[in-house]
Amino acid sequence: MGPECLSGVLDAHITPVVPVVSPTRGNAMAALGFALIVVVSVFPWSHGRSSGSSGYFGAWTPHWSLMAVLPGLAGLVFTAIAWRKPPDVRLEVGVVLVLSVTIGAAAVLHQQHPPLLSVSSSMPLLALAGAGIALLGTIRKATRALRARRHPI
Repeated sequence: MGPECLSGVLDAHITPVVPVVSPTRGNAMAALGFALIVVVSVFPWSHGRSSGSSGYFGAWTPHWSLMAVLPGLAGLVFTAIAWRKPPDVRLEVGVVLVLSVTIGAAAVLHQQHPPLLSVSSSMPLLALAGAGIALLGTIRKATRALRARRHPI
């Protein structure tokens, strides 16, 4: 094969390289935020005025705390699965966003409206912080994905 045909043969076999972007920045932060919520769920979320505290794992009882803890556990499981097998970034950001907002709203509601005859502890505020950390992690991931889409190289 001569030099005049070589370039045509080489161009035909070269496939364009499209970078596959799997932004992992933010995964650890999102997992840390959801893990904080699950750990915080072990401790009492309220202190009774006459009967003492709600006790360990008191957040797992039917109240606003449960509406914060269950999405926290779901978020921890989701981020662990997404870390191993990344879904579409838009799906991941959407799921973490919904879970974080749900956790935040439930934590605030528990802080403002603790169970009857009790006072809220600082645990709902820590859960709110965990939701914020998870949200910041996914925002970081979404930002990296958008930058990679604009500047593929």
